[in-house]
Amino acid sequence: MKATVVVQEAGSALPEDQAAIDARAEEERAALIEEGMAEIAEYAKATATARDDGSTLWEIAAGAGEGQARVLRFLPDTLEIKAGDTVRWVNHSKTEPHTVTFLGTGVEQPEDAIEPQPSGPPKIVLSPLLLFPQGGEVYSGEGLFNSGYTGELSGEPLPGGPAYELTFDTAGEFPYYCALHGSGPEGPGMTGTITVT
Repeated sequence: MKATVVVQEAGSALPEDQAAIDARAEEERAALIEEGMAEIAEYAKATATARDDGSTLWEIAAGAGEGQARVLRFLPDTLEIKAGDTVRWVNHSKTEPHTVTFLGTGVEQPEDAIEPQPSGPPKIVLSPLLLFPQGGEVYSGEGLFNSGYTGELSGEPLPGGPAYELTFDTAGEFPYYCALHGSGPEGPGMTGTITVT
């Protein structure tokens, strides 16, 4: 996010009137929406790769966008698989971290903390339960399973790496969310559901 402020001499004519500014803004907005829609179309369907053991490896995009537009969605956000299949979420958002977070039965949503400071801005304390991978490799609907922050910032990988894999061994419907861009597995924002049959 960046901008430039140009200060002119008092009384000088402006380079654009409001109508020209509005028209330019509309062109930029339309171009960004088109960029985002192209990303959505590219990752609209999960890819499936058959494995030697008869299971399938499914791939989902955990966010997308290399230009100025960012898609803060799981693409696709619903997927039906068989017990024994594995899902891989790949972060396709350049410089935008995401998590893949499952809250099993009775698990409370971990949250970052905001601590007031005597002077200066508040301090944000990242929860290690969200920042780093949690749980394991096989999900049965119990416990906290989390990818950690996936992606990279300034060319450095985040604790969750570029992708997260999880094998599902139990039938059921399992909602999940991005802890950075969703308000929980059932709330608004970046959410998804894996249905295992």
